[in-house]
Amino acid sequence: MPLTVVSTKAGLALSTASRIVSSLVSNGIVEQDSATRSYRLGTRLFYLSSSVTRPRLQELARPILQHLSEERREDAGFSTLQGAYAVILDRAEGPQPLKIVAEMRQPVPLHCGAFRKVLLAYQNPECIERYIGSLRLVKFTQRTITSKAALRQEIAEIRACGYALSYGEYLRDSGVIAAPVFGEREELAGALFIWGPYSRLNETTATCYATLVVDAASRLTRLLRGQFPSSREQRQSSLIGKKSRRKG
Repeated sequence: MPLTVVSTKAGLALSTASRIVSSLVSNGIVEQDSATRSYRLGTRLFYLSSSVTRPRLQELARPILQHLSEERREDAGFSTLQGAYAVILDRAEGPQPLKIVAEMRQPVPLHCGAFRKVLLAYQNPECIERYIGSLRLVKFTQRTITSKAALRQEIAEIRACGYALSYGEYLRDSGVIAAPVFGEREELAGALFIWGPYSRLNETTATCYATLVVDAASRLTRLLRGQFPSSREQRQSSLIGKKSRRKG
């Protein structure tokens, strides 16, 4: 909103509102649109709020990640935004000896890899365009997206089908399937994913894996909204986990 509206709604003199807003801008709590000169909430505010909710997110995500990794015998993870980058908040390791190794807290741009593209695709259109407009498309592998038009097309496809796929876009010979997780106010909470070597996670196996990842992400969304599973659903989940362990 414009500064004049901020001043009126806050019941402050325009000069006072201007000083306060300028201070908030300098700390990243508020941002000013360069075209309209209006103000909006800044990325620093979202980062601070995510720091408060992360322990709760990990607590709820952990059993779902463990169940998914046991069911598909692959590593499962949960990623969130840290400023303009994606970081892996938690990870459950599957039993396979051959796996993908990456640093959990390493910030990586959002144009490569399924869970990073999910975190970008479910922002509001203004944020997406602002991010893409300022993005330098670093080429990590031969499969990394290097065209902004191609990235926009990929985002549209992710939103249409509800999940994202990637094969070797950030780490060579890797496959990743990711789906969005939402909070109680429809805000994006993060991306749930499984990943492994391309020999196991590829175009042939993607459909089966995608269904399971989307279901797991939906379960975590319901938990974040306080919609806890019934006793019957909990028993079914436990039985599936036991069967997966016996097969292993």
